[in-house]
Amino acid sequence: RDSASKRAFAAVSRQLYTRGVNRKGLGAAAALLFMTGCRAHIEPLPNPFKVRSQEETLRAPNGALWELERLAPRYKGTADDWMRLQHQAMLHSFVGEYAEAAAGFDTAAPVPSPSTGDYADYEAMDAVEVILREAERRQVVMLNEAHHVPRHRDFATRLLQGLYDRGYRYLAAETFSARVSELSHGGAPTLEFGYYCAEPVFGQMLREAMRLGYRLVPYEDETTGCSDPPGDPLFCANQRDRIQAENLHSRVFGRDPKAKVLVHAGFDHIYKGPHPSSPGWRTMARAFQESFGLDPLCVDQAAMTERSRPEAEDADYAPVLERFSPQGPIVLRALPAGTWRSRRERGVVDMQVIHPRAVYLHGRPDWLRRGRSVTAAPTDLCGRTFPCLLQAFYDGEDPGSAVAADQVLARRPAASPALALKPGRYLFVALGPDARELGRRSGAVE
Repeated sequence: RDSASKRAFAAVSRQLYTRGVNRKGLGAAAALLFMTGCRAHIEPLPNPFKVRSQEETLRAPNGALWELERLAPRYKGTADDWMRLQHQAMLHSFVGEYAEAAAGFDTAAPVPSPSTGDYADYEAMDAVEVILREAERRQVVMLNEAHHVPRHRDFATRLLQGLYDRGYRYLAAETFSARVSELSHGGAPTLEFGYYCAEPVFGQMLREAMRLGYRLVPYEDETTGCSDPPGDPLFCANQRDRIQAENLHSRVFGRDPKAKVLVHAGFDHIYKGPHPSSPGWRTMARAFQESFGLDPLCVDQAAMTERSRPEAEDADYAPVLERFSPQGPIVLRALPAGTWRSRRERGVVDMQVIHPRAVYLHGRPDWLRRGRSVTAAPTDLCGRTFPCLLQAFYDGEDPGSAVAADQVLARRPAASPALALKPGRYLFVALGPDARELGRRSGAVE
């Protein structure tokens, strides 16, 4: 017990005694106070990804976010703090707090590689056009994302039509549950599709994929309980990526040898050369290419994206933006040199997408507002319960299981968050941090 706990204990004891609590009752109260005060010190910290059940986290991510924020001081300095920062950043992104997501993740992000400074002979080209042109002569396109940056999912959505027109019929994603193929027959994404699928921008990507007719393919390693043996700290990582590659090949090319597939993955899993900082890690793309002889087009978009502060960004990011002033996602190309890549990505990916800095209006970024209207979220549905999650569901979809079209967090009564929605009719729902529904009503967005 620290000195603050002792002072609090003494103060409460004095108050109880002066109010007529006898010594026997005081002893019982003191014991209860002791147990309550010490519980914070002896109660084990939960796995940061399991502070709430997965079902409750996906339905009401504001509850899990609130719990992680409450426990953050106890995670500090522990081995699980990096996991806590990751999950907290992801949950911020789930509720539309994109700046907070970046700030939390960047707290423990690795130091970027030094600048190359050698892009003077390159020209900026529209990233979608370059990728689609290269994809025509490939069977596999692998695109990564940072899991806390929904903008990367929006970019993937922009590729879907063009890839479909070029013969791509499969969308494989790291996050898909084993039942995603069966579930996709329902016509709209649900919370059961996979963990990241519950984020609204990912949901929009899936709606577009299903509208076009893509087949959804899970490829994640479903085995559990792996433990690195002594002397091999990368055993489980290599096992996971090897199984991912095997699943991808068997579930797509084992059934359709001439198939074309877009593979959506997280961070470095799309590296097809020796990892720049962990050469012993045989990543999914590398295992896929070496094992099956198919050369995927590997496209990184995680590195050249804005961060919460300049020192957390790739050293080339700001100079590239200053030189080329992109209005949208670009790729730098030069003939015969091919595509430009930052120092860390050379030899491991084929090209890099460079995203310009976002411009915000009423808290919503420009890339999200494309084709959408910004409308005030109905905070009156929250009553007096805050923080409150405000969700908008497409008309006819079940708010208990569907992925929201958009959702934002109102942290306090004076908050005035905005939703970014396509024209149409919606069901607006407010949820408290315990996932309890606070109110709902239907409405139209023009």
